[in-house]
Amino acid sequence: MQGNTQYVANLISEQTGGEIFRIEPVDAYPTNHDDLLERAAEEMDNDARPEINNPLENLDNYDIIFIGYPIWNADLPPIINTFLEQYNFDGKTVITNAFSLSRTRMETAPTEVETWLKEINVIS
Repeated sequence: MQGNTQYVANLISEQTGGEIFRIEPVDAYPTNHDDLLERAAEEMDNDARPEINNPLENLDNYDIIFIGYPIWNADLPPIINTFLEQYNFDGKTVITNAFSLSRTRMETAPTEVETWLKEINVIS
């Protein structure tokens, strides 16, 4: 089963022909929700920068970069800060925090993603 963020990433990939790179920590996140919440709170309280497992090695190959993530306590997961601080995005179009969809409305995701991609002129 895929999470909501992964589902939206797949929709974006399908509609743009883009590739997906999963930003995952060396120390994998728990799959148990309560354990994940505890880890999230600890990382956020400590302003952590979790190490990325299998870092992206070919950022130069991309002109447009979508950065998607689940919302953790009204903020982004600290590993996203690791990613943003680890790479040079000069000359790139970085799209982040520009599309949101409540988990209670995922059935509308395909249409909403397509509409959003058209609004930001990524597809026609």
